[in-house]
Amino acid sequence: MDWDDIKFVRALADKGSLDLAAAELRVAASTVFRRLKKIEEGLGTSLFDRDRNGYRPTQAGEEVVAAADSVAERIATLEMRLIGAETDLSGVVRLTTPETMWSSLLPILAEVRQEHPRILVELVVNATFLNLSRRDADLALRPVNGPPDQLFGRKIGRIGFSVYGPAQGAAEGWIALDDTLAHLNQHRWFRQRDPKEDVVMRCDSFLAAQAAVAQGMGRAVLPDFLAVADPGLERLEALPDQWGTDLWLLTHPELRHSERIKLLMRRIAAGMRQRLNAVDRID
Repeated sequence: MDWDDIKFVRALADKGSLDLAAAELRVAASTVFRRLKKIEEGLGTSLFDRDRNGYRPTQAGEEVVAAADSVAERIATLEMRLIGAETDLSGVVRLTTPETMWSSLLPILAEVRQEHPRILVELVVNATFLNLSRRDADLALRPVNGPPDQLFGRKIGRIGFSVYGPAQGAAEGWIALDDTLAHLNQHRWFRQRDPKEDVVMRCDSFLAAQAAVAQGMGRAVLPDFLAVADPGLERLEALPDQWGTDLWLLTHPELRHSERIKLLMRRIAAGMRQRLNAVDRID
C-alpha cells in the first residue's frame, strides 16, 4: 500500500460512507469504491464490512487505520514545526468556523487578502471541531466555553444571547433548537424555562431559526452579534451572561510562531472583538 491508498482507507473509515469519503477526498464515490476494491484485492483481505448503515472497518481495516493515523500525526507534526519556523507572510492557512461566523469573518479576510495577497485562506464552514493535531485545519474560530487543553489560543470575548421575535406582529410559539444542539447553554436555558407556548419548529441551525423568526413563525434564542442588527427581528429579552458562550481562536502550539498564523490570529481576534463590542454599544 502507498500513502495515497491509506488516505482512501482512512477517509472511508472516518466517514462511514462512499459519498462522504468522496466529498472529503474531492473525488467521485465510484472512484473510492474502485480504489477500495483494488486495495483489498492487493492485500488479499477485506478492510470493511458493508451493511445498510454503511462501511465499518474489519479488524484488518482497523489496523491499517491505526497505523495510518500514527504516520499521519508524525507527518502533521513535522509540517507544523516547519511552518512554525517560517517567517514569510505567504502560504496556505486552513481556517474552520461554524456557519454563524463566516459572514463576520469575510470583511476581515478581505482586508488581509488586500494587504497580503500571497496568503491563501481556505475557509471551512463546519460545526464539527476539526482535528488541529492532524492539520485538518490550522486555525479554528469556535464558540466554546472549554477549549481543548492541547491547543494554543486566545479568548476573543463573550457571545451574548437573547430572545428575538419578528419585528412585525406578535410571535406565537417558539423556534426551538433540536437535540443535536443539546450541548449548548442556550438549549439548556430553553429546557429549564419550560415555556408554556407551543414549539412551532425545531432546527439545528441558528441561521435557520433567525430566518424563521423574521418570517413571523415564532420567537427564538439567537446570538446577539448575529441577530441584533437584523431589521426583521425585535429583541425581546436578554439572557443572563451565564447562558452565553466564550469565543476562542485556536491553533496548534507548533504553528503559533508562524508569521502568517500570527498575523491572521491578530486580525481575526481584533475584528471579531470589534463585532462583539458593537453589540455591547447597541445595548
